[in-house]
Amino acid sequence: MNLTGATTVDEVLSRHVADSLALIPPIEAALASSTTSSSPSHTPRILDVGSGAGFPGVALAIARPRWEVTLLDTLQKRVAFLDAAAEECGATNVKTLWSRAEDAGKVGSEHREAYDIVTARAVAELRTLAELCVPLVRVGGSWVAAKNSTTSTAAETAAAAAAVELLGGAPLVAVEVQSEGPDGEMRTAVVSAKARETPGKYPRRAGLANKRPL
Repeated sequence: MNLTGATTVDEVLSRHVADSLALIPPIEAALASSTTSSSPSHTPRILDVGSGAGFPGVALAIARPRWEVTLLDTLQKRVAFLDAAAEECGATNVKTLWSRAEDAGKVGSEHREAYDIVTARAVAELRTLAELCVPLVRVGGSWVAAKNSTTSTAAETAAAAAAVELLGGAPLVAVEVQSEGPDGEMRTAVVSAKARETPGKYPRRAGLANKRPL
């Protein structure tokens, strides 16, 4: 099963593992800025939305074994793969969740506003990702989205500003990070701290975030 599109080990390392590890500095900065998650006794709870082949979630879990990392995906076969991959890697700090992000984030779900950090990588544009991710972030936590360093990132960030504010997030901040892969390319991590609770009507029912972004 090829879930990444990569065909060589070097390609996996450069396109996926190294890019995933490049998110660690902005994630650690976000954790350090939180009065709760910065405590030495606190185990940071990370949720990776649309984890797919396990990037960035599995890579983050291996690199930071003190973090509790949950991998969310909508397809059961991918969740089964993630379970097997985590076991093979000895990543005992990994959990998996077979669910839509919209269902996990709805009022009454144990996952709503339950995570210190919610990550997402290359699964949708930012205004769509905002509705999928921000409701899952606890107040005081942060949403961290990975994007390629292209001019479209600035446009996406501007287009998503109103949606993020509506959902309870602070203004988006774009942080340049450098992948340590063979290409050494710059990437952009877009970060929003959760300033207040998400209104109960969000996220909307499954599919609307993609069809009619906020």
